[in-house]
Amino acid sequence: MNLLVFGLGIVLAIVAARPQSSTALRRTATGLLFAMLLAAPLVSNSTAILFDALTAICVAYGWNIIGGFTGYASFGNVAYLGLGAFVAAGFMSRQPGHLAWPWFVGIPLAVVIVSMVAGGIGIVVLRLRGHYFSIATLGVSVAMPQVITSDVMFGAHGVFPNFFGGGLPLNFPLAPDISVGSLTLDADRFFLYGLGLGTAIVGWGITHLLARRKFGYGLIAIRENEEAAEVMGVNTTISKVLAYMLSAALAALGGAVIGYKLTNMTTEAEALFSTTNNLQMIIICLIGGVGTLWGPWIGAFILFGLQEALRTASSSAEFLAWQGVIFALLVVIVVVFLPRGVMAFVMARTRLTWRVFARSLVANRV
Repeated sequence: MNLLVFGLGIVLAIVAARPQSSTALRRTATGLLFAMLLAAPLVSNSTAILFDALTAICVAYGWNIIGGFTGYASFGNVAYLGLGAFVAAGFMSRQPGHLAWPWFVGIPLAVVIVSMVAGGIGIVVLRLRGHYFSIATLGVSVAMPQVITSDVMFGAHGVFPNFFGGGLPLNFPLAPDISVGSLTLDADRFFLYGLGLGTAIVGWGITHLLARRKFGYGLIAIRENEEAAEVMGVNTTISKVLAYMLSAALAALGGAVIGYKLTNMTTEAEALFSTTNNLQMIIICLIGGVGTLWGPWIGAFILFGLQEALRTASSSAEFLAWQGVIFALLVVIVVVFLPRGVMAFVMARTRLTWRVFARSLVANRV
């Protein structure tokens, strides 16, 4: 059933993204997509893979703002994903010394705090360009777990005593089941999935507004030619910092919801500060189309749909162990044959023929 959801989701997202489609058709496709995902827990036995895909969409939308719209390829957004989870847990945890605030207070507050932290970092790293900027942001992602476990700042006698657990695992409270009359709905399958869907829709909504506003046009101008954008009146410094903060905010939102489901957190958790997460958000945008509204959605559904197909097709542990190799091969194929992603065909009238791939090979000098 999850494979069917991914397949229909890709089709509906492509229809919604096609400029050749009428406005009514695009809106209908968008509505059907969101309605299908809202109803998914009712027909799916497990929404775990859908939750992973939806939170990944939110995080990918964050990277898309700084890497796609602004043209600054960040390799450090995973730092804000993990920080968002830890800050939210710091406010929501019921461990001694914590505030035990509800999720609808702790998660938004974490997003605001992380975006402010990113603003301070962005003022410094956005002075760099190209691979120098990318390396600097990679350094941020490496340093962030060390900051979180710092005794000086967050130790037993630090500035914020034990806010991040003081070297011990930090726990979110268990998400409550939903009771509707005599019916009880499982928290993982319904409540947390609903939060995951909410993060994806928030990322989509912010990008939708960005693509239609003067601020978004300014970011695109920076991507195309930063000096020319400045001459045209775009305050490039402020625009880049705001884009970086918005990118971090979406990463923190996705990370906080991921952490809430994870419950027990350490800086070594694969779901937070892992290299896979750092690359996954970029790969999703590459597959779908960098700097586009529907690219992260299409890319995530293709990537997680492929993972679900591999899991469904084979029960062999040895075969599933090759998922990493298949993932890497998919990355190479996309970069070489579809450097502009699936959206290159959705947005244009170009037919998907062998000549298109041949031109990409020539362009990449293969």
